[in-house]
Amino acid sequence: QMSAIATANQEIMGLRKAIGAPDSDTVQSITDPSSGIAATTIASAAGRPGSSLLEAVRDLGSQLRTQKQVVATMTRSLDELKQQSQASKDQYDAAIKAAQKTAADFQTQNTGLLGQSSTLKDQVADQASKNEAAITQLREQSEADRREKVLQIEQLQNQLANRDHLVSTLRQQIENLNGSKVVSNVGNVPDGTIVRAAPGAGEVYISLGRRDRMVPGLTFAVYDPRLGVRTGSDKEAAGKGGIEVVDVSESESLCRITHTTVGQSIQTGDLIANPVYHADRTRTFHFVVAGDFDLDGDGVSTAAEHDRLVQMIKRWGGVVDDNVTTQTDFLVVGSRPASAADRPGGEEAASQPGSVDNVRGVTQQSYDQVIAEAKESSVPILNQNRFLAMIGYYSTTIVR
Repeated sequence: QMSAIATANQEIMGLRKAIGAPDSDTVQSITDPSSGIAATTIASAAGRPGSSLLEAVRDLGSQLRTQKQVVATMTRSLDELKQQSQASKDQYDAAIKAAQKTAADFQTQNTGLLGQSSTLKDQVADQASKNEAAITQLREQSEADRREKVLQIEQLQNQLANRDHLVSTLRQQIENLNGSKVVSNVGNVPDGTIVRAAPGAGEVYISLGRRDRMVPGLTFAVYDPRLGVRTGSDKEAAGKGGIEVVDVSESESLCRITHTTVGQSIQTGDLIANPVYHADRTRTFHFVVAGDFDLDGDGVSTAAEHDRLVQMIKRWGGVVDDNVTTQTDFLVVGSRPASAADRPGGEEAASQPGSVDNVRGVTQQSYDQVIAEAKESSVPILNQNRFLAMIGYYSTTIVR
């Protein structure tokens, strides 16, 4: 029994400490329902000071129920927010998965497109390579065809030259047998052709080169291949114009166009000719040059230009004789040399042996005589204009 009392006292002391009652308070002072410390503390907690313990407990119960309802309401709101949050998370997860799938699909498509692009690039490169090869083959074939045609043309020209030489030889033999001059076609046979023409640049390439004894400064007249080389008149001899060799390679030569006939244009395939030159080394043309010539186009014919023309013919492979013989192919005549005898009262000066006027008088006689001999022997007589036209010479041509 004493132990139970001691235990009760300990519990009472614990309650006192819990509610803050002084140690001197009695049990009655603590437990009185109307004025005890417990009733007062509960009433204060319930917000109703001075109320009885029962009323305080009731109020606390009411507040507890109210708080439970609030807690329940808040719990429901929390559950709804959790549900909404979960729904949002589910939507977010679904959106992430959809985006990841779209990215994966795009990556797959991109990889496919890159593969297609690489394939197309390879196809384009392969086709470009094939096209380049085809173009190169066509270019090489075209160049081979051109060379073959040039060779064919050269062969035909050589055949024509050989036939011309044979004809000339036969004519010479007939002439020797008959003792008379036979009119030949010397000067009407083309020497070559224009293989490439660039009229806008004023340059052409001809089918003759170093192997054909081409030298810079050599000139040619140009003729329409449909008409051939015609020298029957000054106009016909002029052809389509003239060209001058400026650079020589082994089988071709670059020429500049020195002049063109009005209304004409020099084109690929045109014929070229020069009666002094001949590709056949075994054939040499003989000329007799008489009179004074005006090569620079200043309107004055001089003996010096006569000598210049002679040197030009020799340099191009022709032979210049002093007199007309059975071998003479052309007589080239300039203007009749003037002398004092042509002036009133100049006969006396012209009769002085050894004087300049006397020498020129003799030259006049020689001029008249050589023309008469050429006519008698049927040697073609070419005046200055026709001869210069036939060789393609022009007053601005640079003769080296």
